[in-house]
Amino acid sequence: MRPALHVAAVALVVLAGCNGVGPAPGTERPPEPTYPPGVTADGVSNATALVDAHREHVVAHGAVVRSNSTTAIRIGGKVRTVETTATARATPDLTRIHVVSRGVRVSGNETTAGRFEVYANETTVLRRMQYGNETSVRAESRDGGAPLVVERVVQAQHLRGALDSLEFAVVDTERRDGRTVTTLSADETTLSGDAPSRNAATLEVAASGRVLSLSVTRDRNTTTPVGRRTLDVTWADATTVEPPAWVRDRRQ
Repeated sequence: MRPALHVAAVALVVLAGCNGVGPAPGTERPPEPTYPPGVTADGVSNATALVDAHREHVVAHGAVVRSNSTTAIRIGGKVRTVETTATARATPDLTRIHVVSRGVRVSGNETTAGRFEVYANETTVLRRMQYGNETSVRAESRDGGAPLVVERVVQAQHLRGALDSLEFAVVDTERRDGRTVTTLSADETTLSGDAPSRNAATLEVAASGRVLSLSVTRDRNTTTPVGRRTLDVTWADATTVEPPAWVRDRRQ
């Protein structure tokens, strides 16, 4: 249920000619922008179509996905920002995937740095978790472990979370690196008693539907930093993926 009182930040810029409507005689109208699937000049019209197009393109072509997330929490009476970074590399058709994630585990007032890795080839998924001096490796078939590994590359859950919770508007369309890129943005503040919350996000999407970047900020109470979450994800062109050293050593 949407909150009763809703404030949205919307900017509209209208460009009009000084000498009437339409182009001057002898001039040509600029071509209409090519919007991604599920997107029109008014914003996102079909979130499912956009996410499906993104997933299809990333799976077919592979990607290098870099993400950074932060959460502000109270530890030992002080507000601390817990950060997690991850890089996922995937070949076309996602036949090989290597994910490296770094973060911290919070237990009471204690934090422990950790590293999590996933390597997947055509048949096997290997997961390696390391916290402090403890390291564990688990293996499973690609059939069983594929959905979670693929999600690390596609990031559909984060995309759907942003698209389903906000009303996006098209703020820019430009040619970049030989392709048309559409920028969508939303920034909404909900007033509920003395605890205003903010939810904002920006998407950059190619005409194919492939999302190039996602940036999200969520404040459950803008009057305090506690509970503030941010997420930044970028998708770049695929590279080759080779087994990391711990996978090669395991095979020997």
